[in-house]
Amino acid sequence: MSTRNSAARKRAVSRSSGSIAASPAISDFNGDGTSDMLVRAGSTLQVYDFSGGTTSGFQTLGSIGTENLIAGLGNFNGNGTSDMLTRDGTALGIYTFSGGNITGFQSLGGIGTDNSIVGIGDFNGDGTSDILVENAASDLRVYDFSNNNITGFQDLGPIGNQFSIIGTGDFFGNGTSDVLARAGTDLRVFDFKGGLITGFQDIGAIGTENAIVGLGDYNGDGITDMLTQNTNTSAFTVYDFSGGGITGNQSIGPIGTQFSVIPDNSTILIHGV
Repeated sequence: MSTRNSAARKRAVSRSSGSIAASPAISDFNGDGTSDMLVRAGSTLQVYDFSGGTTSGFQTLGSIGTENLIAGLGNFNGNGTSDMLTRDGTALGIYTFSGGNITGFQSLGGIGTDNSIVGIGDFNGDGTSDILVENAASDLRVYDFSNNNITGFQDLGPIGNQFSIIGTGDFFGNGTSDVLARAGTDLRVFDFKGGLITGFQDIGAIGTENAIVGLGDYNGDGITDMLTQNTNTSAFTVYDFSGGGITGNQSIGPIGTQFSVIPDNSTILIHGV
């Protein structure tokens, strides 16, 4: 097992099974078009519903077992609400949501202990989430989903063991998820179409003191952007993307060294489970 994958798994374990403050996940569990917050305390899950930027209530969902790590969130059945992917050793499972409640569970089988889940996104543009995994040799594979079941997979080969996958997002604005990777100071975006890597774009360096703490559409143009935080000053910078490249950046200052950013774990928080 590579040191990088092992470290990623350790980060995922600590973030997936700790206190409420340590393991939030943000997505739309009730289909109202606004993001909700999923929290976990031991084996207990709760969903906090948001409306108008404030919490409008919460729903206790019961327990899933502390042995089950939350590997990520995505729309695996195409119904427009987020589902929850879990992993217990090699075994994968999907919990489906409707109206803020768990409505079902689907066992998916195993993917092998040498495989780390490093991304969730719609890599083939069919409207449902897929899973990107990486093995100890840095080889990538995409598992395609339809109606909560794995319908196939595509081996993509390695991207280079010098690269660590940071997260997923639509950096080209073409409706499919892409992968952002980093090697030291250098960044690279891998473009996906039809579940395959069709190209990549080197987008330069950002400095080792800058940690990537979030991926999302921060300017409302429909394309994923990148949020970084300077580890020396705690200052934030948003990097705007278009066509797979950085087109500008905006410094937004610090928020206070006592605060830690909790990213959306459907894109960046717990990749590597």
